[in-house]
Amino acid sequence: MTSRKTRKDSKTKGGQIGAEHVRSVVEQARKSSHDLVAAGVNRERLEGRLSQIEKHLDQEDHDPVKLRSVLTELQADLIAVENRLIDSGVLQVLHQILGTGVPPPR
Repeated sequence: MTSRKTRKDSKTKGGQIGAEHVRSVVEQARKSSHDLVAAGVNRERLEGRLSQIEKHLDQEDHDPVKLRSVLTELQADLIAVENRLIDSGVLQVLHQILGTGVPPPR
């Protein structure tokens, strides 16, 4: 028997950003948090943004504009230390989700 996917599992309201992809970014960022902090990302700000994203996704009717805004803030934090983040893969996934493009890792 297969599990039913809900709208909450697959897409945000309006279908703009896939919730599964966003959850994947949060999971990857949490796994890489030690490396991200070592690269220069502010730990408190990172944890705050990741928590904000998770809480937002857990809402029945999440607002895609708000979600995009928080993801963009996270992206800006990561871009500040982009050269040291290539190996973590988090920034590349965010670029893909937000549609801003990024060259593949070297």
